[in-house]
Amino acid sequence: MGTDNSTTLDHVAEMVGEGSVSYFMAGNAGPGAGGPMAGGAATRVMSAVQRACTPVTTTADPGLPTRYSGILYDCSGRGPELAAAGD
Repeated sequence: MGTDNSTTLDHVAEMVGEGSVSYFMAGNAGPGAGGPMAGGAATRVMSAVQRACTPVTTTADPGLPTRYSGILYDCSGRGPELAAAGD
């Protein structure tokens, strides 16, 4: 998804429900995070992700680089919850 404001929360929730997308990264941990296009739909999607999905931590996944701990979210199977989190 990156910072593409052309998507909607419903579309992202549908992709998660289909299994096309499972993980999201919040914050400024890498390319595509933030920047001049951030906001709007991207902000709404990430707010819903943070409410509905599970943060991946180095405790849960010791192989995860520490810089991603707590900013990577696993939304696997959480399409309906993700859609409802935007209400």
